[in-house]
Amino acid sequence: GQMEGQPVTTGLALLNAAMVGLPLALAAVTLFLPPRASAITNLVVGVPLGAFGLFAIVTELAEGALHAHVTLAALAAAIAWLIVGLSIAELRRLPHGDAASASVG
Repeated sequence: GQMEGQPVTTGLALLNAAMVGLPLALAAVTLFLPPRASAITNLVVGVPLGAFGLFAIVTELAEGALHAHVTLAALAAAIAWLIVGLSIAELRRLPHGDAASASVG
């Protein structure tokens, strides 16, 4: 089929699913990993996801139209950059020597 003039492929469907699934996975990582490990993981995954979302928005705007499905990329980018910011704040809050004691208790 087609979505807003673009053919819907398996790759496009998986990409859209990833834009929803990755922020949820980042939230789960925050709950289950120690603070320092979750902050680093969120930075490693969040920065590329946020950059991809911004790239998708800029590319659509450069083509002259902003399709509704790109809203998903904008939302994923906003959530990713929020998670990145919170992860940076968490890394700055935890002194390097206290990371082991914070993860234990």
